[in-house]
Amino acid sequence: MKDGNIQWVLIHVEVQARFESDFAKRMFLYKAFIFAKYQLPIVALAIYPTRRTPPQWDVYEESFHGTTLNYRFNAYKIGKQNEADLMESDNIFALFVLANLYVIKTEPKKNEVREAYDQRTILKEKLFQLAREKDIPKEKIDRMLIFVNEIVALPIDLQTAFMENVITKKSKTRLTPLQKRLAQSQKDFFKAFFTAEMGIEPDVYFAQQKASAEQAQAAQAAQAENEKLINQIYIAIQMRRQLDLEAAKVALIVNMPLDQIQFIFRHEVKKHSTAELLLPLFKQYVAAKLQNPTLNPLDFGDV
Repeated sequence: MKDGNIQWVLIHVEVQARFESDFAKRMFLYKAFIFAKYQLPIVALAIYPTRRTPPQWDVYEESFHGTTLNYRFNAYKIGKQNEADLMESDNIFALFVLANLYVIKTEPKKNEVREAYDQRTILKEKLFQLAREKDIPKEKIDRMLIFVNEIVALPIDLQTAFMENVITKKSKTRLTPLQKRLAQSQKDFFKAFFTAEMGIEPDVYFAQQKASAEQAQAAQAAQAENEKLINQIYIAIQMRRQLDLEAAKVALIVNMPLDQIQFIFRHEVKKHSTAELLLPLFKQYVAAKLQNPTLNPLDFGDV
């Protein structure tokens, strides 16, 4: 918490994109079920990304013969947000909300479909420009704009013109007729925009990210394996010190080969070493044993 205390809090979020008259009742039932299971404080938030909301959009109430219930939860209506405040905010989520707000404002009507999409195109370009002006890392901005490009949907002709306009502004070059046709797909648009924005093709970028992630994962796996071995070595040492158990019994208890326990006992007795200090030499012995199965644990390593 902000005051420094630590507290478990459960967060219940519902993104309610369709009209449901008894939605508030469902919010209460979820609250009851969650609390019954975990017995922990619950913060509930309902997010309405569409214009229409149920009559009781932030509270569930019922009363019966003197028994009353009033369950009030946090609720956020995107359609009621202030455009100017969202534009001025430095919070990247304000741009997500603003994109959704523009979709609501430009919802096509029967006789004004083209006018609505023309206005949406202008607002979509406005969002892209606004995102670049924010003091937010480029990688986060690009991921946000992928969302914007999807949610602020346009007819294919307007989308193609929009993509050409945006890419041209970033790369300072005009698209060829062939590129225009290719840019009609979302995949090609993302690749062109990402390259213009980041200065590197997405395939190369994501390959680098994947390699970094794999290296980090391998390092974590190695660390976890080391911690497991240290724990096993520590338990083996304590069983010898505290219970004076022989190697064969310890091997069964800690689920390690007998020769490894014999190796641990020999070096721990001679050096009175800790599990952490024994680990590097222990791993050398295990590797050597794989190469030479006849290797005697009492003959390996300096004493």
